Amino acid sequence: MSRFGGKVPIEYFTLEIDRAGPAIGYLGGRPIAGTVIDTAGQHYRYAGLAPRRPDGEIDAEALRPREWIVRPGLVYFREG
Repeated sequence: MSRFGGKVPIEYFTLEIDRAGPAIGYLGGRPIAGTVIDTAGQHYRYAGLAPRRPDGEIDAEALRPREWIVRPGLVYFREG
């Protein structure tokens, strides 16, 4: 059984980004920001690639506390 009690929509764990810091690398030709700030002013730092289920979808249930998804499939950790 999931810690969320069932399948959770990925949108619940997806950040809306207001500002992104300098790129620390690239994925598929797109920059990976080392830090981001969401629309509420919260700061996050890059934590890695989003975990995937066998069907290829992002596995939101595998996220750790304070981790959030930034499209197209990056994970950021909320600081503070």
